[in-house]
Amino acid sequence: MAEGLRAFETHDWRTELELYGELERDGSDCCPPGIGFVDPDGDILHVCLEVDGRATVHYDFTAPGKLFGLIPWSRWRVETWKGVPRSDVLDLIRFFFDGQRDWMLQKLGTSTAGDRR
Repeated sequence: MAEGLRAFETHDWRTELELYGELERDGSDCCPPGIGFVDPDGDILHVCLEVDGRATVHYDFTAPGKLFGLIPWSRWRVETWKGVPRSDVLDLIRFFFDGQRDWMLQKLGTSTAGDRR
């Protein structure tokens, strides 16, 4: 967990965002700068920083369920939120490495400025 937090906090996001802006202005194919974390079970947390310091967060995971209320099954889900404050991103990284999927979904669902997409 500490390495993931350190990677996020020490990366030169300003330079990445400047390069992204240049590429966009030039009409080049590009995507926003971000960092991704992959759990051994396949869950993915992908954080893309925005110019204002907030982030777009994508969380890809397997959601358990029951078919007809009886038969256990699971399906792949992707949840995306825009405008997530940096402090919430740090919490999400911690929750991800601690395997606290429910806490992540709750945090994203109640993020003060986050906008679910």
